Amino acid sequence: MKKLLAILGVIAFLFTACSPTKKITAIQTQMGIAYQQDDYETVLTQYEALKQVASTKKIEPANTVKTQAAKSAYKLKKYDTAALLFSEIPQNLKDGESIYMQGISYNKTKQSEMEYQHWRDCIRLLKENENYPLVLQRLFLLETANGKYHEADTLWRHLSITKDEIILSARLQGLKELGREKEALQITKSILKLNPENTDAIYFKAAYHYEKGETLYQSEMTKYNKNRNYTTYAYLRRELKKVSIQFRAARELFEKLHQLEPKNKTYINYLKNCYIRLDMKSEAAKMDKLL
Repeated sequence: MKKLLAILGVIAFLFTACSPTKKITAIQTQMGIAYQQDDYETVLTQYEALKQVASTKKIEPANTVKTQAAKSAYKLKKYDTAALLFSEIPQNLKDGESIYMQGISYNKTKQSEMEYQHWRDCIRLLKENENYPLVLQRLFLLETANGKYHEADTLWRHLSITKDEIILSARLQGLKELGREKEALQITKSILKLNPENTDAIYFKAAYHYEKGETLYQSEMTKYNKNRNYTTYAYLRRELKKVSIQFRAARELFEKLHQLEPKNKTYINYLKNCYIRLDMKSEAAKMDKLL
């Protein structure tokens, strides 16, 4: 009888020691140790075990260990897993690092709408975080991509970066949409210093000179045709010199674009018209054959 009771006691002890609650505590302890040792694979493995045990008690793993698992997934570049885990943690329980990692996880998994909404909701929480400047840049790019040019324009004032081609190109796009050509022209100079072959910047600058020349040409010809005489002809010739300056600037830029993208018909057509305005008939004919 005593032997039977002893056996039953051992079984009871083992059952208690292996109860779900104690298992959860043990796994969470192991996760904490592994996380402190940067053993992120073990953290994720233990977290999967934790979920299975926790499900038997119909409870969710604690947010602290869920955060460890989410950060471990991020460190291992398992961004899908990281994004999912971070999304399960209440916003008020996330530190600045978690908020940043969640946004970047959305970015890495091309969930642009989720990323945009995340930064919009959390930007104010990151002002003291070291990654705040990078988050501002991401939000600026997303505002521009979403056509929110006025919002992006407001955000621009808070950006410190001025030598990033992608950021400057987004700024150029926004200024074009807002109709602020002179500011856009200044941005093209900054872009072309970084990359002399940036076709968006070259095209904006070329089209700017072309339209300026064409507008002046049409205006002066209209004035002359209304009152043709020696005096108005002399005045027209003087003004057409200004027109030629604009078309020469446009021609030079469109020639560069044509070299970079020989089959682009938009560039060819512009170049043809520049040659016509500059009375370069043979060059215009060559472009005409390419259309």
